[in-house]
Amino acid sequence: MNPYAEFYEALLRQHGGEWFDFEGLIRDIYTSLLKPGDWCVDAGANRGDHTFQMASAVAPGGRVIAIEAVPDLVAQMQKDLDMYPPEFRQIIEFHTCGVSDTSKSATFYYAPQVAGLSGLRNRSVLQGQEVRLIQVELVQIDQICRDANGPIHFLKIDIEGGEYNAIRGASQTITLHQPVIVF
Repeated sequence: MNPYAEFYEALLRQHGGEWFDFEGLIRDIYTSLLKPGDWCVDAGANRGDHTFQMASAVAPGGRVIAIEAVPDLVAQMQKDLDMYPPEFRQIIEFHTCGVSDTSKSATFYYAPQVAGLSGLRNRSVLQGQEVRLIQVELVQIDQICRDANGPIHFLKIDIEGGEYNAIRGASQTITLHQPVIVF
């Protein structure tokens, strides 16, 4: 049996056959860490679940840098701002791009029905799904965060296999701010 499959099977057995709530764990980490006025980064913002919760944690006076490669998802998050307090418009900074260790254009495999599984590679998990190929600009997190006016306390990177290169492209940000990193 594949060692990864064994690992995942063991996790499922430990939790009574239920998949572990990774998103809840991520939320618990940043809600216990972030406070009003803090800065944080949500790389792979997807539909904004973490972005909006982070904004609640850092309000007032904080900042959430939300990074998402899919223009349609960014547009939807911007529309969803209407459901939140008006100050969220000043708190959340949207970037429509992917992140990596170099700046370049790349093909992105966007699966609208399972958007959270979309990424820079056409992985087997996308088989049987509608997949749209879109061109995205990749940018270094260091470039996006270079003008941060406050210390970045938390960095979430959930970009379906591209985390290593994203962290390489965040080396200056990590060195300067020493954020808690979840990936």
